[in-house]
Amino acid sequence: MRARLARAVLALYPRRVRERYGDEIADLLTNSPRPWRDLADVARAALGERLSGGRAALGEARARTVLWHLVRLMLMPAALTVVLVALTAAAGPVLFLADRWVDAERGASVAYAVMVLPAALPAWPAGLLLGRCARLAAPWLAVPVALALGLLVIAAVPGFGMVLGESLPGAAAAIAVWCAGTAALARWSGALSRVRAAAVRVFGTVLLLQAATIAYVLTALAPGRAPRHLAAWWFPSAISGVDPGLVDGAYLQLSDAIKFLPAVLAVCTVFALTVTAVTRTRPRQAPLSA
Repeated sequence: MRARLARAVLALYPRRVRERYGDEIADLLTNSPRPWRDLADVARAALGERLSGGRAALGEARARTVLWHLVRLMLMPAALTVVLVALTAAAGPVLFLADRWVDAERGASVAYAVMVLPAALPAWPAGLLLGRCARLAAPWLAVPVALALGLLVIAAVPGFGMVLGESLPGAAAAIAVWCAGTAALARWSGALSRVRAAAVRVFGTVLLLQAATIAYVLTALAPGRAPRHLAAWWFPSAISGVDPGLVDGAYLQLSDAIKFLPAVLAVCTVFALTVTAVTRTRPRQAPLSA
């Protein structure tokens, strides 16, 4: 049914438009998450082409679609952060029951570390879904930048923004490093075979999160509070909750300062690399015949 409607809508365009943009229009209609709305938009653009002989209507429809994909990308960090915080909070009753055997603070830090994996699980199918329907120019760059903007908005929200660290400049520095590193990782891994790309993404993600954590601490904490010779241990400590006193010589001070930032960046990395990989490798479909 959708294919027939797509052919009918595509037939409304002049021949020159079908020959040049037919594959893009067919791809949009076939993979659209909201087919009826996009069918209506494309039909309106086709009629505009027929009446005016120009391409403004087609460009407007394509711009609206790209803008909608970018907005969804910007909203994903908030959704993933809520999932991570909710999973960590769900461990509260278990920690309460285990209070006799496990120290409350240590148990909370362990729960935080353990919940990163289940929080990353929905990021993968979400990335597949968006990547298969999105059509973006240079997705290796557009996706990290859109996610970074969403993260910066979260960090700037009074009160709730503390979930990404106590220091806004520190969070901004970490997000900037993460954005640049994710773009480079997505670009580089895209030129490799599937097996090599997977290995590069795993290893590169660890280095990327390490660099982002170091950027946060260097920006937010003075050398007297966070000795620089311990920088290699900041990310492992922040993501695992195992803290021998890397900040202020006190237990869990680093986790108190950086909050959920390393975990949120880890989950966003899974999402970003999934979207860029799927968007890049999705084959172009042949144009529909009138």
